[in-house]
Amino acid sequence: MLDYFLMIWCFCFIPLNSSDKPSILTEQGRKIAKKHFRNFVSSTFSIANIKMKLKGWKPKVFANEALDLYLEMNSSYAKGNTEAIDYLCTPSLAATMKKDIKARKDTFQWNFKDAVEPPKVINARIGRIADGMTLAQVTVKFNTLQSMGVFNKSGKLVAGDPKNFQPIVEYYVLQRMISKPKDSHWQLYSKISPQSVEEILKN
Repeated sequence: MLDYFLMIWCFCFIPLNSSDKPSILTEQGRKIAKKHFRNFVSSTFSIANIKMKLKGWKPKVFANEALDLYLEMNSSYAKGNTEAIDYLCTPSLAATMKKDIKARKDTFQWNFKDAVEPPKVINARIGRIADGMTLAQVTVKFNTLQSMGVFNKSGKLVAGDPKNFQPIVEYYVLQRMISKPKDSHWQLYSKISPQSVEEILKN
């Protein structure tokens, strides 16, 4: 129920790079600029509220903590550690990952080498639901060097290459109930993808 509510509520906006934005002199450009401004205001307001509820919370510090959760999730998924997945992820994401783990027959080897750039908070939202509960969602950009190898039962490499590290850019939404911080912790909620100009204008 909680995940369902947030799926409807969360905007999950990923700001466009400057090179991808249409000219401000065009109608499209003005609409995009308006949406970016609204997102900036909403994120600023949400971050201020998160700071009020979670004493000492800072976006840069949180982004690094989020990176740790992200890396642990990837490692746990590769190892098939469903108990860790339950702790690191919200029920909906955990259910999807555990279903994949149960269905696979091969062995995964996942490796992390380094961050190409520091993780960055790019968006935040808060929302109130029944009984005075306040939920926060923060979107973080991860740009890291990773490798993945898939081995069959005989130990033969059948996909990927654990020695070949590739830059991987991913955006994840992390979620926490901030009205009762002692009873909750940050969890990975969903992976999202950047939208095109046309897709942004439809929302």
